[in-house]
Amino acid sequence: MAPALPFDEAGGALIVGITASYGLVKYGGFLPDKEDEPGKAPPPIPGPRVLIVGSSGGVGHVAVQLAKKCLGASFVVGVCSSKNTAFARQIGCDEVLEYDKVEMAKLAGLKPEWKESFDLIYDMIGSDEFYHPLAPLLLRPGAPYVTAAAPVDGARANPVSLLSLVSAVATFAYRTVLGARPFRFVAVDNSEWPRIAGWINEGKVCPVRVR
Repeated sequence: MAPALPFDEAGGALIVGITASYGLVKYGGFLPDKEDEPGKAPPPIPGPRVLIVGSSGGVGHVAVQLAKKCLGASFVVGVCSSKNTAFARQIGCDEVLEYDKVEMAKLAGLKPEWKESFDLIYDMIGSDEFYHPLAPLLLRPGAPYVTAAAPVDGARANPVSLLSLVSAVATFAYRTVLGARPFRFVAVDNSEWPRIAGWINEGKVCPVRVR
């Protein structure tokens, strides 16, 4: 457990911290693939640029802090609703795209200087409504689009129906075998936790209860 957190919050921090770290480090390429001393940040790739979809959510707000304060990101863009813009900036986002005010399909005209300039898009929502307008425009050639959410229709906080689950599995299968982009399942373990706990204890990462 991270001593800086109350016991009832440490379990949640473990889950969101590991998920956020895996997307940025192991699958997003933020750090060299080597063992590091727990609690110490290894040298990051110089100045990576990342866009985080769902930057004000449980995993997203931790991912923003990890990227900006621990992993050396030079530019962090968050995607969230306008009501959470101030929070997203407070935790480290350099710019915020408000999905309820900005049409993602028109982003090329709004931010032409962003074209093919991002090293990673990390998506906590899992909807193609973000992938299709953002990935082809913003990612540099060969850069990964990582998602921590399944492509399930409907509100993410609602129970998932059997039909939605079957649809998600079918989508995974189609993209894995016939998709135009590589698509694969990944798993996580707790190997990243000592480093994350160290950053929490140092005050670099401050998980909060997101409602």
